[in-house]
Amino acid sequence: MPVTPVLCFIDVEWPWLSSADSFRGVRLEGPRSLRKLITATPALDTAAIDKLARILAAGFPAK
Repeated sequence: MPVTPVLCFIDVEWPWLSSADSFRGVRLEGPRSLRKLITATPALDTAAIDKLARILAAGFPAK
């Protein structure tokens, strides 16, 4: 599963015609476009999400 770095800019006015959508492999998003990006059709099924959550919880335990 590829991981795409994203920077979300808040309270920024993008030029309508020449706004960049990425820079050196990092996606540049605003709040609305980020919402669309993360709520798009999921790439993982429920079982894969649960497995990933367990792996992350083991690797990054709560303090």
